[in-house]
Amino acid sequence: MRLGPASAGQLEYMVKRYCVRYANSSDPDPRRDGRWECDRGWLSSPRLVNMDVACRDTYGDGAYATNPDGGAYDWRCYRVE
Repeated sequence: MRLGPASAGQLEYMVKRYCVRYANSSDPDPRRDGRWECDRGWLSSPRLVNMDVACRDTYGDGAYATNPDGGAYDWRCYRVE
């Protein structure tokens, strides 16, 4: 069952929430390889976003991430039901 996010803006918001919670950052950046990272400033190296965790935090237990097309904005969250 597809849960979301329904738009690029919602995806960015989900990733931003992850960065605030796990990387002490509010600046998510899409990467060329289709992943996201949390920019933590010039003093710290960026932290990769675990999209499965971002999906679970947003949609609850059992949610997981998929990226069938490989772009940073192609991530979607699902749950098996």
